Amino acid sequence: MGRDHACAQNIFGNVICWGGDNKYGQCDVPASVNDGTGNKYLDCGDGFSVVCKNDNRIIAWGLGLTGPIFTTPFEGSSVPTILELAD
Repeated sequence: MGRDHACAQNIFGNVICWGGDNKYGQCDVPASVNDGTGNKYLDCGDGFSVVCKNDNRIIAWGLGLTGPIFTTPFEGSSVPTILELAD
């Protein structure tokens, strides 16, 4: 659960997000998240949402996030960004 929004996965494996003012597009779940391949993990932060797919892709959308775990800076967008884990 994020600061003012939440996401959940329904029984069909689709992610649904709601709440907040959606200022950063954090509730606009991208089609690549609900592509039928399934999700291992789902989480929300302060203005962003992120999933780890069953194939280990990490997809994030909403307010930008950066940090040492990611090799690809995420500037923030309702368009999904596939992030790569650092070695």
